[in-house]
Amino acid sequence: MSGEMKAGKQDYIFKVILIGDGSVGKTSLVRRYMEGKFGADYLPTIGSQIYTKKVVGKGETKITLVVWDISGQPAFTAIRPEYYKGAAAILLVYDLTRSETFQHLDGWLSETKRYSPKPEVVLIGNKSDLEARRRIPHRAGEEYASKIRAPFLETSAKDGSNVAEAFATLADKLVMTIPSTGTRK
Repeated sequence: MSGEMKAGKQDYIFKVILIGDGSVGKTSLVRRYMEGKFGADYLPTIGSQIYTKKVVGKGETKITLVVWDISGQPAFTAIRPEYYKGAAAILLVYDLTRSETFQHLDGWLSETKRYSPKPEVVLIGNKSDLEARRRIPHRAGEEYASKIRAPFLETSAKDGSNVAEAFATLADKLVMTIPSTGTRK
C-alpha cells in the first residue's frame, strides 16, 4: 500500500504532505502541531521540510506521521513531484483571507494525484483568527470538501484553533486504511 510501512506490532508509518499556495500557513500549521509554536515572521519553505510525530489513532493504533511541508512557491513546481511520491495523505491548505488560494485547490489536487493516486485528504481553511479579513465563506469550504469527499476544518496556526484536530482527523482516516482496522475506499 502506497505511503504506509509497517514498523512493528501495531506501529505504522505514513507519509503525509501539506500542499497549497505559498504563504497559506503550511509551515506554521506544522510547527504549531509538532512544536506548539507560532512564528509571525514569514520565511518561504525552500523545497521541503520533514517532521515526524508518533500518534495514537482510532482503536489505539500507534502510527508515525512523517509530515512533508512542501513549498508552494512557483519556483519549486518542477521538483515537487518527487515529494509527492508515496504520500498516503494530504493536508490541502488554503488561506481564508486570499481567494486565489481557494481557486487553486483543484490544481494542487490534480498535480498531487498524478504521483500519489489515492491519498486520504483533509481540507484546511487556515487563518481563521483573521475573521475581519475573511474572503472565503465557511460554506464554500464545506461545499468543496463535499465535492472532493474530504473532512473540512478551519484552523488558526496563530492561536492553535483546530490544528491538533486537523492532524487527528487525518490520523484517524489513515488508520481506517490499515487492512486490520478498516478498509480503504
